[in-house]
Amino acid sequence: MKDHRHILKNGIRNGKNYHISEVESGLKCNCVCPACGEQLIAKKGKNIKPQNHFAHKSKIQCEYAYETSIHYDGKRILEKNRKITLPFREPIFDTFNLNDFYYKNINTKQLGTIIPKTYQIDNVVLEKKLHDIVPDLKCTIQGKPIIIEIAVTSKIKVEKQEKIENIGIPVIEVDLSKMDRTVDEKDLELNVIENINNKTWFCNIKDEDLIDELLLKHQLIMDKIVEFVDSKKIVGYKNNPKINECPMVLDRFQDKSVELYRCKKCTFNLATQEYFVMCGNKNYLKIKTIIEEINKTSP
Repeated sequence: MKDHRHILKNGIRNGKNYHISEVESGLKCNCVCPACGEQLIAKKGKNIKPQNHFAHKSKIQCEYAYETSIHYDGKRILEKNRKITLPFREPIFDTFNLNDFYYKNINTKQLGTIIPKTYQIDNVVLEKKLHDIVPDLKCTIQGKPIIIEIAVTSKIKVEKQEKIENIGIPVIEVDLSKMDRTVDEKDLELNVIENINNKTWFCNIKDEDLIDELLLKHQLIMDKIVEFVDSKKIVGYKNNPKINECPMVLDRFQDKSVELYRCKKCTFNLATQEYFVMCGNKNYLKIKTIIEEINKTSP
C-alpha cells in the first residue's frame, strides 16, 4: 500500500501560500515546498490518486511537508471563512451527570459547563511580528484582538506562553496534531472552525476568573454533600474488582455488585478513590438541589 503520510496540498510562490486548487498543473504551478524549499509539481486531474496534490520534483519524501501543509491550511481556512467557534465556560455545574464531580486534585479544564459560540472574524493578519512573537493569526472579533495559533507538530511552549501573557491578548490554540493524514478539505474545515474539543485558551483573563469562581462553588457543594454520600468498598478479585450493594441494581434476588469499570462510567459516581467509590445515587435529588442553589450564587 502506498504511503500517504506526506500528501502536500500547499505550495509557496513568491512568498505566498497557494492551495493545490489555486494553481496550474505540473511545473507551471511555479511553487516550492513550504518545508524544504524544493521545486514542486502540481499533480491534478480525475485520475490522480491520492487526491490532487503537490509532489517534489526530485521525488523525495520531505519529512515535514505534510505537517507544514496542514499548518498553512488551518490559517488559510480561517482567513477565507472569517469565522470560528470558540469554547466558553459558563460558571455553572451540570446536575444531570455527577460522574467524577469530586476530585482531590481538581482538573480545572473540566470545571463548569463548556459551551460553543461561533463568531465572525472582523480582521485577519497572518504571521506579522507582535512584540517578541510572530503569531499565526492576529484577529479582531467584536472589536477585540485575539491571537490564533495552529498547532500541528508542537504546541505553545512555556517560553512563548510567557511572552503571550506579557502582551495581554487572549490566545486560542487550535490543535491539529491528531488529524488523519488523509483528511479531506471539508473535515479539516470542521475541525478548524467548528470543533471546540481541540481548542485551548491561553491568557484568557475572563476564563481564569471564572475558574476561580467555580473552584469556590465546587468546594461549597462538596462541603455540603460529602457528609451524606455513600462510599462503596471495592470487593472481589484484583483482576475482577466489583462494587458491593450497587443501588442501581433493583432486583432484590439479583447480586447487588457490579463491575468497577461500569461504576466508573456511572452518572452517579462522584469519584473513584483507591478502594472506594463515592456514590451519589440515593442522594441524587438532594445533590441536584444543592448544585442548583449554588449555581445561582456568586461567591
